[in-house]
Amino acid sequence: MHSQTPIRNSSNSQAGKKSSLTLVLLILFSAGIFFVAASLGVLGGYQTGLREFSRVQSLEEIKFLQEQYVLAVRDFEMGRYDLARQRFEYVLEQDPAFPGAAEKLVQVAQILYATATPTVIPPTTTPTFTPTRDLRPVQEQFAQAQSDYVLGNWNSVIDTLLGLRKVDASYRVVDVDGLLYRSLRYRGLQKIREEANLEGGMYDLSLAEKFGPLDVQAENWRNLARLYVIGSGFWEVYPEQAVFYFSQVAAAAPGLRDASGWTASGRLWASLVHFGDFLAARGDWCAAQEKYDAALAMGSDTAVMEKASQAYDHCHPPTETP
Repeated sequence: MHSQTPIRNSSNSQAGKKSSLTLVLLILFSAGIFFVAASLGVLGGYQTGLREFSRVQSLEEIKFLQEQYVLAVRDFEMGRYDLARQRFEYVLEQDPAFPGAAEKLVQVAQILYATATPTVIPPTTTPTFTPTRDLRPVQEQFAQAQSDYVLGNWNSVIDTLLGLRKVDASYRVVDVDGLLYRSLRYRGLQKIREEANLEGGMYDLSLAEKFGPLDVQAENWRNLARLYVIGSGFWEVYPEQAVFYFSQVAAAAPGLRDASGWTASGRLWASLVHFGDFLAARGDWCAAQEKYDAALAMGSDTAVMEKASQAYDHCHPPTETP
């Protein structure tokens, strides 16, 4: 009897230990399942958010490309073929399968190459061994270009260097490229700021960019010219968009103008009035009054003051006395 008692106690102890171990394993297994489920939930939420962000980004990109395509078609219809070409090329760079863009680009190219011979800057070539020859004519051309550069005769510098390139494309490549870059940059800014030739200035800056990155000042002026041109595309047709673009230009360069003579601030003022008229026609008198007031803050006008007064009366009708 005494010899069997320890055996029963040992078995009970071992069974208890196994039960405790099993319980611990079950708890750890349950915790592991919960952690995995929670992790999958967090990962699923992250992936859902990432997909939503990508979707919104894609929609914004598509909207911007559609806007550029519409502006390019409008430029094409108004005869601004070079600007239309740049827009169509940009759209195709972002989306080669954009509907209609390739066909329109072909039409623009046919017109451009049929009506004028574009000025092409010859590419820089790798120098090769050639017999010794008289370089004085080329040296004289380069010296003339340097003199014209000091005087600010950008057209003469560019024309002289292009002529030099036709004679000897390997002559002082770095120096010639540098002079072309700076001359195109200065001429582009001159066209934008002084000559009211926004498209021409943007084109010169694009050519300069082929030789090196633009500095901050040149990039800012090119962006302002671009915003002005886009705003002109919405002029008197979509006043809300016109206000959006011209307000940005007028804030930085109120006197910037195009060939029509309209300044950015003048176009913003007129666009605010057009927008107010549009809102008034829809019966949105309070919003119309806001646009008229914004226009009047820029410059007084009797007709606009009458419109603002009328909009105010409709927005704040008299309260009947009980």
